[in-house]
Order: sequence, then structure tokens, then C-alpha cells
Amino acid sequence: MRKLFVVLLLVCSIAKASDPYTRNPAIDIERYIFQLEVSDNSDLIKGEAFVTLKIKNPITEFELDLINKGASGAGMETESVIMKGSSLKFTHQNNRLKITLPQQIK
Repeated sequence: MRKLFVVLLLVCSIAKASDPYTRNPAIDIERYIFQLEVSDNSDLIKGEAFVTLKIKNPITEFELDLINKGASGAGMETESVIMKGSSLKFTHQNNRLKITLPQQIK
């Protein structure tokens, strides 16, 4: 089993979290670390999320829950996803952040 450390650069406003899906048996999220910037001048929150996960089965991509920014402005936008200093391809749709790895990780 291998551990993977991913940095997600996020821009968000206040959103409610939910967990409505079946878990991915190929990964185990071990830790989230958030570094946030808040301002008294707006409801915008900027930050980074550091995610450590254990790879239990070979994967080439995985998904995380992340509420999309809606028409009201509530929710989050992902600016980039970085692993070991390299940018990764990702999509952020339907409240899911899908991260594509450069190669299969076992």
C-alpha cells in the first residue's frame, strides 16, 4: 500500500457538507489539513487543502466530495491540484472533484 499526498488549492464561500455516496474501497483518506484565509470585508474564504490518502488497490484516478460553486455564489472552486510539485488533471462537476493521476499507483 502506498500513501499519496495531494494539495488542493481552493477558493470557497460558506457551504454545507454532506456524504451521500458509497465509499471508494480503493482508497482510505487518512488526513485533511486546511490552511484558510478569511477576510472581514467579504464572505470569501481562500485556502489550501492537503489530503493524505492510503492506496489500497491500484488506481489511476479518484474522487472527493467538494460542493461546486452555485449561482448564489455559495460553494467552492478548485484552482489547481498538485502532487509532489506537479499539477494534476482534474474536473469539478456535480459536487465531485475527480483527480486523474499521471500513472497508475499501486
